[in-house]
Amino acid sequence: LASAAQSKPLPNFAAGDRVFHKAFGDGLIVSVKPMGGDALLEIAFDQKGTKRLMAKSAGQFMHKL
Repeated sequence: LASAAQSKPLPNFAAGDRVFHKAFGDGLIVSVKPMGGDALLEIAFDQKGTKRLMAKSAGQFMHKL
């Protein structure tokens, strides 16, 4: 399972993108900060407030709208 997650390409998220996350719902990406082979996403969710998520792990539960 871990190797399958690592082989997926990094989702192409950018500041200003609207996204849907399975746990947090609709949100707006405020910033994307590259970190090593990953990126830290700061996302302002409509119902859950602002969250900081790593792109590789969040990408499994989230897609662009």
